[in-house]
Amino acid sequence: MPPLYLFEDSQVDRLYPLTYSRAACELRVGTLTLLERLQRNLGGGGIPIAGLFVRDSLASTVRRRLHIPVNPVLSTKDGILLVNARLLLFAGQSPWKDHPASLPIDSAGLAQSTIVWMYLSQETAAQIDFAKLNEARTLESLLPNVQRHTAQAAGGGLISRPSDLLDHQRQA
Repeated sequence: MPPLYLFEDSQVDRLYPLTYSRAACELRVGTLTLLERLQRNLGGGGIPIAGLFVRDSLASTVRRRLHIPVNPVLSTKDGILLVNARLLLFAGQSPWKDHPASLPIDSAGLAQSTIVWMYLSQETAAQIDFAKLNEARTLESLLPNVQRHTAQAAGGGLISRPSDLLDHQRQA
């Protein structure tokens, strides 16, 4: 199984002012942050989160608050599984149909034309500038070269605006 990393995409700007001084995965829905929900629901399924890619301006601040590597230098020798940091995942739900090990290499899960996850081979991952994951065209430029899947409508889906956090409070 390749390592799993969370990434902030270009839509994180739509969550301002909440994301002005925190990463998207630090936003809270109920008692847990998006990161804590992902760690519990993916990590509990045997898929630990290896790291997080955030905007450079926040990296040192987020690094002090969280206990996972932030903007790490990484090896892509085993491929890489990227999951959008805006994903709201509730217990018993998954962004993919089966276990990620059963995903085809070089594939992506999209919801409403937004990348929810990408499973990339070593060769494809080597084409990415990981410092620019939050720029709109970084991952989208890979879409013509990967299999596209409809991402599961897991939990609350992707948090797109601050009011989404309130909309899902009762489910949390």
